[in-house]
Amino acid sequence: GTIANHYKTKGLDVLITALGQDALLRDTPVIVIGDGPERAALERQIADAKLGNIHLVGRIDCANRYLRAFDLFVLPSRKEGMPIALLEAMTVGVPAVAANAGATGELIEHEKTGLLVPTENPHALGDALRTALTHPEEAAAGAAAAKKKAGLYTLSRMVEETKTLYRSLL
Repeated sequence: GTIANHYKTKGLDVLITALGQDALLRDTPVIVIGDGPERAALERQIADAKLGNIHLVGRIDCANRYLRAFDLFVLPSRKEGMPIALLEAMTVGVPAVAANAGATGELIEHEKTGLLVPTENPHALGDALRTALTHPEEAAAGAAAAKKKAGLYTLSRMVEETKTLYRSLL
């Protein structure tokens, strides 16, 4: 599953394309929590590809509380800053597959803390999803390493690092 508002930058269309290209992925249930202006286009893409496995459940308050229900978290973004939903998935130990956008590459080290793929590449995304789903032991090991790494991104640490940066600039 994923938590992503329905904007072009979130790459949900890339995810849908990836899911439609692989028999295993066509049958794997996928939950997308979020909403936005691309919803109608995504619904058409899902219908055209005959993908009944993808469920756009809409906006849910405190969506991160559902992360533990995911077997795998996917972030197919074209553009990101610091992806909070990915960080939250890492914090609760959910294996992750992510496109290398923005700071995602700082969080996910390919084959160590998850699987990292190029942006705009449904084939690579599909391959990584298939790998994560068919190799659950490796995915779990990556999730455990990611959980440790996520512990480095606390609010207090970020505040202290920001203060240190500001002091260095004075």
